[in-house]
Amino acid sequence: MNSVFRLTLLCALFCLGACAHMEGANGPKEREDITDSSYTLETARVEEVLQAFEGNYKNIAYVVAWNGSRVAVEDPSSSSTHREGDTINFMAQRVHIRR
Repeated sequence: MNSVFRLTLLCALFCLGACAHMEGANGPKEREDITDSSYTLETARVEEVLQAFEGNYKNIAYVVAWNGSRVAVEDPSSSSTHREGDTINFMAQRVHIRR
């Protein structure tokens, strides 16, 4: 699976998840099944750089090893210039959902 496809898939999944919690232009919809949310600041080494370009737009994300998994950390401004082997800081958010 190439990097651009993985980044596109990741962005699509993120957008689908975010849209599922929105209620039009009225802002976030109340979720009764979310019981708690917290975040931590983390540090990890970049294993792979993912970039996608479309016209004048670009998207940059970094694949890092974190808590035993490979996860993508997106640069919201797509302005960073990290390379493989660099260490980056990122926020990890945990949302606890009642089942």
